[in-house]
Amino acid sequence: LFTQTLFACGMSWPHAVPPAASFAQTWGVQHTLRYVEWMVSVPLLLVIAGHIALGRPLSELRVSILMTNVYMLLAWAALLVPDAVTRWILIISSFALYFVVSIDMAMWARRFNAEAPKDIPARPQRILLVQFLVFVFGLYGVNYLLAATGAISHHSEHLVYGMGDIIAKMITGGMLCFVRTAERRDALGEIILKHSSLNTAFVSLLRAGFDHILPCTIDGNGTCWLPEQHTPDGQVLESILNRPMSGAFNDLIADEAEQAKFKDFVQERLQQVQNECAGDFADTQQFWKRESSV
Repeated sequence: LFTQTLFACGMSWPHAVPPAASFAQTWGVQHTLRYVEWMVSVPLLLVIAGHIALGRPLSELRVSILMTNVYMLLAWAALLVPDAVTRWILIISSFALYFVVSIDMAMWARRFNAEAPKDIPARPQRILLVQFLVFVFGLYGVNYLLAATGAISHHSEHLVYGMGDIIAKMITGGMLCFVRTAERRDALGEIILKHSSLNTAFVSLLRAGFDHILPCTIDGNGTCWLPEQHTPDGQVLESILNRPMSGAFNDLIADEAEQAKFKDFVQERLQQVQNECAGDFADTQQFWKRESSV
């Protein structure tokens, strides 16, 4: 958006594109600012797709990022030279580097598919992000050739670039958010599973010290709701106390003062569990940050 604002203000660093044989026969304009912006944003997109989404080390990405900036520089320089042969040599060299980078990006996805854990969240979407970027960069190349040969106007060319930049970055950001959301959902599932295991172990310990155990569901008000279907312990207690063991457990406590104490006790335990879960989630976020910085 910042680049588009500079374009609207006439600060696009325009250069004249001379006519040449087999190319557009009228003078055109080359907006250098767009290529400068690409040399910053495109490597960032490659880091997002290769390092953050696929988990590939930065050392594996460096050559592709360098070649990407080189082929964009060649494409920019090609339109500034008046000689048709030199221009074709630069354009062909630029597209050759694009194909090399595309193959390398496909290898990122292949190695990720072979090395990543089978249960990693959003596996197809991570690979799809890389394929999407290869496809978008290819469309940009087609648009570039159409404008260079005069098939479309330079105005149409840069209109496509402007819309494409915005759409590509929005889709990339959306897919990255989807991947991160899947990771967080998976991490929360592990936290819940861990606490479920702890709950089972805790119940086993309670049975060693108590005759009867009643499972219940706790709401935010500190009320313990007994299950509708009677458990074996609940049936035993019903026969001993000669009263139904259903509804709110708080109501089964005879004294109102004791009911208030029990309610406060339950609310304190709820707050303690929430604080522990928040701490586990914060630790998981720190783990993601460390992994993404490696």
